[in-house]
Amino acid sequence: IPPRRLTYIITPKGFMEKSRLTMEYLKYSLDFYRSIKTQIEERLVEIESAGSETLVFYGTGDICELACLFLGETGMTLTAIADDTGTGSVFHMSIIPPEKLPSVHWDALLITSLEDVDVKRQRLSELGIEHEKIYTLQ
Repeated sequence: IPPRRLTYIITPKGFMEKSRLTMEYLKYSLDFYRSIKTQIEERLVEIESAGSETLVFYGTGDICELACLFLGETGMTLTAIADDTGTGSVFHMSIIPPEKLPSVHWDALLITSLEDVDVKRQRLSELGIEHEKIYTLQ
């Protein structure tokens, strides 16, 4: 342990500050989870209400994993997960590159990322995917 960190943790003031920072981080994390959960659920309801039965997620990571879990509360089926990496898997579903999306059957696509959303939209547009089928969390 670096000496400065040891001093920081051992002093009563340092211990209190570390506790405060930990609680602040936990609060932020829970607030973010609640916010993203609400956004995902609202978007899935919107997509299903529009008549979609099959869905694709574009983007992997924590948000995609949460969306996979919340999708189970709907009547829709996840047919693919696409990501620019085009490799790996999420909940035992293989990730495909976006270029393969036109060959997969789906009714709607949800961008499961909060970063580079406009770049992802542009990429999908270049692949010939209809703007009306693309949903975002923002």
